[in-house]
Parts: sequence; C-alpha cells; structure tokens
Amino acid sequence: MNDVASKKEIFALFGAASYRAIAFEQELIIMHLAAARLKDPSVSAAALCELDRELSDKKTTLGTLLGRTKQALRVEKDVEEAFDAALEARNDLVHRFWYRTSGVSDTEDAYAALLAWLRQAILKFRRAEQEARQIADAIAQRGSVEQLTLEVLDHLRGDCLPNRPN
Repeated sequence: MNDVASKKEIFALFGAASYRAIAFEQELIIMHLAAARLKDPSVSAAALCELDRELSDKKTTLGTLLGRTKQALRVEKDVEEAFDAALEARNDLVHRFWYRTSGVSDTEDAYAALLAWLRQAILKFRRAEQEARQIADAIAQRGSVEQLTLEVLDHLRGDCLPNRPN
C-alpha cells in the first residue's frame, strides 16, 4: 500500500462504510419515532424530540439500539440477520479495522482484501438501512404519513436537532 492512490481508496471506502453505518443507525431511530407516533397519535413533538435525544445519545451504542429495536418490534428472521450482520460489520469497522490494517503487508492481494471487506461492509449497511427504512415506512403508513412528516419530522430537523444533519 505504498501507492498514495491506494491509500486514498482505503480511506474513501472507510468513510463511505462509516457513513452507511450511521445511515442505518438513523433509520433505526426513525423506526422508533414512527412507532411511538403510531402507538400514540397525539404524542407531542417535544416527546418525540426527547425520544430522539435518548436514542441518539452518545452513550447509546448501536448494539443497545438494535436490542431495543428487537424488543419493540418483531421483524422477519432475514431482516434480523441483516441487522445483526450490519452490527457485526460496524463493530469490526470501528473497533478493529485500523488495527487489522496495521499488520497488513503492502501486497496487492492484501490491499484487495481490505477493499473487498470494506465493499462488503457497505453492502451490509445498505441492506440493513433499506430494511429499516421499509419498516419505518410501513409503520408510518399505518398511521398518518402526512401528519408525521409535517408536524414531527420538521420539528425534529429544526429546533430539536441543531447539531445533526438534515
């Protein structure tokens, strides 16, 4: 990996994988917000904002969030497996990826293996994110999508989440 372009590709794919992992996490949070709204259609935007803060807290790990999701919602086995695979890939990405790369030789095969792992991780995160989005959409459709979108999501994107991207 002496080649600068090769190193840049690893950093780029690491960034893309990190982004996809965060997108999956955000879809899980949206699922919880949609479920809370469906459970209690009169729930206030402030209460949903507080739930969002709780679920987005830096102390809440993806594993904790996923466990909470499994307790709150029943999902099909293949969806649960996709979520679990994404969690495993995320933990490997965050906690072990750079440690693993430090001992890798500068061969093309080693470089190709790292890139392949990152590409697979991205696919796992995208699948899990898409599954979570479909569940959130299905929950919202059982309630009032327009009401959820106009009253709650606009509020959450505004006052409640000044430090999070829209």
